Amino acid sequence: MKTKRASILMLIGFFLITISLAGIVMSDAAEVQKCYTLDYGGLLIEVEAPTSAWPGDTINITVSVKASAEIHVDFINVNFSCQREGLEKVPLLSTTTTLKNIDLTSESLNETRYELEIPDDALPGLIYGIIWYDWYIKGNIPSPHQIFPTAFSTTFIENEAYIELKEDFDNLESSYITLESNYTDLQERYHMLESKITEENSATNLVYLFLITTGIFVVTTILLIIRRPKSSSW
Repeated sequence: MKTKRASILMLIGFFLITISLAGIVMSDAAEVQKCYTLDYGGLLIEVEAPTSAWPGDTINITVSVKASAEIHVDFINVNFSCQREGLEKVPLLSTTTTLKNIDLTSESLNETRYELEIPDDALPGLIYGIIWYDWYIKGNIPSPHQIFPTAFSTTFIENEAYIELKEDFDNLESSYITLESNYTDLQERYHMLESKITEENSATNLVYLFLITTGIFVVTTILLIIRRPKSSSW
């Protein structure tokens, strides 16, 4: 019995660990996006980068090159940049060459990872990339191809001041909703109390009217008795 219970506990623990690890993997995957994809001339190139980052962060950007034919790559160049105060353009790579004078066989995959350091004074907004490359498909008659410099957007640099203001706004909005709900509740209670007071005032007025009418009736009766002529005896 104890062995069976221990086995069940082990299975539950393994299940929980599996779920937590899957959650971590999913969250990490959700933070990465494909920023550039082009499948052309037997060459597939993809660029992946984080969806967002903060000034001062170091991020990884991966350039993947996959061939679907026998290819010679003359060069593949990339560069990334952001902006700082005064709209100054800041290059984030010291070298732009990903591949140069290299042969790729069919289904071969080459990945290059770049570490980009975002300046502390970087302005909020997008990091922009630019890519250009030359290659040709091997054969009796080589088929040359070229992609001219093409710009694409990558990671968004967050605005800390904006985030703080948004949090303050969300807190104020939540407080407003709570106050509005409390006001509505108080208003309903006020109307209920006002209705009760009105009903009580109506009842009191009816009592007063009854007392006044009864008093008039009693006084009238007494006056009639006093003024009634006495009968004379013969």
